[in-house]
Amino acid sequence: MPVSPGHHATLDELRTLELTAAWPHAVLERLVSLATIQQARAGTALFREGQTADWIAVLASGTVVLEMSVPARGGVRLLTLARGDLLGWSAVLGGGAVTATAIAQSDVRLVRFEGEELAALCDRDHEVGFHVMRRLAWALSRRLTATRLQLLDLYSPVAPVILDAAPREVTA
Repeated sequence: MPVSPGHHATLDELRTLELTAAWPHAVLERLVSLATIQQARAGTALFREGQTADWIAVLASGTVVLEMSVPARGGVRLLTLARGDLLGWSAVLGGGAVTATAIAQSDVRLVRFEGEELAALCDRDHEVGFHVMRRLAWALSRRLTATRLQLLDLYSPVAPVILDAAPREVTA
């Protein structure tokens, strides 16, 4: 089954995500109109390396494997994403092509945002932009750490597991 067409997310659905749970209510109210809920079955390719990055999502449930094509080795697992992780972040940072393939390892549920719409909201509303970009920076840092671990053990058949805590949210 491909990715479901989805339905609009609710404030309650955004509040249940670790990513947004501590964000101010006003920020969630401005985000909810852009959010859709989508589902995909295990084995579904959510996007493929080289495709245009046009959406970003928070993994609400399930696991997703990120793989990169390596000459003479084929698909190499970079990282396994779980509940609360971001995928498709390139869509908010100027688009272009995605740099990995994302495959649902289990049935997944995503809270998805169109990249251009979310980037435009971040530009217009700096409070929203602060929270979104802070979380994107954390996700990028986590991916960089995973890449460094892969470089330390190029021939390991097991993807690294990163057990760092999510960033603390700033409360006013």
